[in-house]
Amino acid sequence: MWWSPLVLCVWMGCGPVLDRTIEQDALARIEREDLRAHGSLLADDSMAGRSAGSEGGRRAGDYIAERMRTLGLEPAGPDGSWFQEVPFVDAVSLTTTSLLRVRIQEEWVSLELGRDATAYGWGGNGRFNAPMVFAGYGISSQSPQYDDYAGVDVRDRVVLVLTGGPRLGDPEGPFGKDRSDHSVLAKARRAQNLGAVALLVISDPLRNDGDGDLLTGLGGPGPKVDIPVLHVKRWLGERILKGRSGGLLAWQEKIERSFRPDSADLSSVHCEGRIQIRRVQKTTRNVMGMLKGRDRSRKNEVLLLGAHYDAIGRGRFGSRTPVPGGRVHNGADDNASGVASLLELAEALCGLPRSPRRSLLFVFFGAEERGLIGSTYYVEHPVVPLEQTVVMVNLDMIGQGPVGRLGVCGVGTARGFEGLLRSQARKSGMRLVMARSGMAPTDSRPFYQREVPVLFFSTGLHDRYHTVLDDWEWIDLEACRVATRFVFGVVWHLAEVRSRYRYQAGEGVDYLKVLRMNR
Repeated sequence: MWWSPLVLCVWMGCGPVLDRTIEQDALARIEREDLRAHGSLLADDSMAGRSAGSEGGRRAGDYIAERMRTLGLEPAGPDGSWFQEVPFVDAVSLTTTSLLRVRIQEEWVSLELGRDATAYGWGGNGRFNAPMVFAGYGISSQSPQYDDYAGVDVRDRVVLVLTGGPRLGDPEGPFGKDRSDHSVLAKARRAQNLGAVALLVISDPLRNDGDGDLLTGLGGPGPKVDIPVLHVKRWLGERILKGRSGGLLAWQEKIERSFRPDSADLSSVHCEGRIQIRRVQKTTRNVMGMLKGRDRSRKNEVLLLGAHYDAIGRGRFGSRTPVPGGRVHNGADDNASGVASLLELAEALCGLPRSPRRSLLFVFFGAEERGLIGSTYYVEHPVVPLEQTVVMVNLDMIGQGPVGRLGVCGVGTARGFEGLLRSQARKSGMRLVMARSGMAPTDSRPFYQREVPVLFFSTGLHDRYHTVLDDWEWIDLEACRVATRFVFGVVWHLAEVRSRYRYQAGEGVDYLKVLRMNR
């Protein structure tokens, strides 16, 4: 049954209204000067870019915890602390003894690691010496029905696959827009479960021309699979498949046209490898505080409010303006702006005459820039059971203009979200750019993947993103203040409304229109 946003709004209880005087007093606590104080401190050169596991990152976490303490929040970490310790892999490299070579028509071809191939840091270590199987895209899907492994046996074989999937990302294609179930990690897990000894991955030539053949790999939290997983240059696939169906591109085009797998046993091709990944372990922290709800029947339900406080340090990972030896990337908009906004929301909510019905859990995540590590760790080790987490609201990059325009992703992850947001926008005059998807590449994603409704607020990407120019002087304080006040209204409603907003799938990649709304 289809329910209109208006009917849903009434049914969900969009009725709770905050006394106008109290509301104005709460909004008045969200001040430009406080935003400036929090953000400029976090984005100061002395913090050295707040990279995960660094001294600057630790001092940033200490500052956030102290601020929550002064606001009257309760520590929500394990054992009554403000912190949840999060282990992660800080650096990954291949040892000099690692090697990869392939025998094609009796000729051994050695690949130079780092130039012709590289390992994924989340892959396994080990030796392998086995024949090869080409398994198309390495996908097994029930809906739509498609299985690259049908008819081929990959046990004790090295499996060669393409990235992506047939017509993947095409709204009119069989898989639709969503790419989330067909990542390289998903392909590796499938190959491992079928008994493969290693996986080689090639960037699909149809959708990755030009620089699309650049190697990815290393980095990452690792290990997540036991078998070695390597990204290899496209020339190897062309050489292996030369003379078979016209080569790699022709083979792929045939699969695209027919939507029928065309995998093959390549027993005449042999692959030998020795992969040894060296990992340097570090620890970061999630910083968390709780405002307990007042309603006896609902205070165990939690609205989680999140923002990541790390940035990319000296640009060793993720910089768009890398320089030899590194240079401090202060990460003012990404994401000192979101942290400052969340601290101001905490002040406004703590200053209410009485707490909302539901409890509010404030979580400042570490290592977001290293692959959503802090938020992923949290959903695997929640301090409040995820089934009691009614909504996750995330703030990431909200420090840019124009004033009065705000992007929000996740609108499709619960029935009634759209009606709520439109109602709040009419009340405040905010112009919203809305996306249904819950798959935006930020800390809300791991929650959505665990079927928690999410709303992710942002003013979008810009040319200073992940560069040395993302400094506090460029932050539009008025845009940040107006956005924070709008989010306050949404948060108060979500914490106060009687009925929960229930999860529904909000797939796709329409979050890109929010990230690119300033371009």
